[in-house]
This record gives sequence, structure tokens and C-alpha cells, in this order.
Amino acid sequence: TKVVPVTTAEYGLAKAARPFNSRLDKSKLIENGFQPLPTWQDAVERYVKELDLDNL
Repeated sequence: TKVVPVTTAEYGLAKAARPFNSRLDKSKLIENGFQPLPTWQDAVERYVKELDLDNL
């Protein structure tokens, strides 16, 4: 299958309007005692360290 790039206008923004900034607000999770999610950078760093340990 060939993947073809499509702009927002071509995809049909009017058919399914979505906000341009739709990041998840995690404040309610923190207010209810959940630990904040790690940043993707932290997750990648931990994953790389785990890979290094597995290859010893």
C-alpha cells in the first residue's frame, strides 16, 4: 500500500472538526493521586538503559 500525504484541508476538516491543539490535560489525574506520566524523553532514556543491561 502506498501512503500519500494529505493536508488538513484535503482530509475534510469541516466533516470532523478537531482542535489544532488537542493535548490531553492530565491535571485531574494528578489531583486524584496518580503519578505524573514521564516525558517521552525520560521513557526513551529508561528504555535504552534497559536495552544496554540486556546486552551485557
